[in-house]
Amino acid sequence: MKENNLNSIISRSINEHPNSKCFKIPDGQGGRSVQLPFDFFGSYEGIPLYGESKLIKSNLNAWNFKNTVEDHQFENLHFYSNQKVETLCLFSIGYYIPNKLKIIFFFDSEFVYNCLQQGLTSFKKSSILQWYGDNKFLTIKKDYIQDLHLLRSKIIYG
Repeated sequence: MKENNLNSIISRSINEHPNSKCFKIPDGQGGRSVQLPFDFFGSYEGIPLYGESKLIKSNLNAWNFKNTVEDHQFENLHFYSNQKVETLCLFSIGYYIPNKLKIIFFFDSEFVYNCLQQGLTSFKKSSILQWYGDNKFLTIKKDYIQDLHLLRSKIIYG
């Protein structure tokens, strides 16, 4: 699995969900690179949705957001989360180990942004394991996110 596959799973799953629509922003092709604002956007149950995805191919290790998220991605999600309408601005972090683990955590972008402003650069393995133990993730099965109707209750706000 690659990050692009994770984005396809997110988009496909949201598009199957009632009153929801998601568009995946394609990566640059043919060696051309354009600064993309984030990986996907749309609407989840009528609420504007913006998101950036990362894929970690290891067993619930730390997520270093300082080294994996570009400044403009933080800035763009921060901008949209501070509008006068309710929005879902998310970092979707997929963990993938073939035949073993296929899950996704959703982090509120403001939570991650505020952590970065306070000098934090990553969520340690112990935090990831705590959120896993608290069932703050959704499972990917057959290239769809299972129980997507629970998304809002699974978002990690701190």
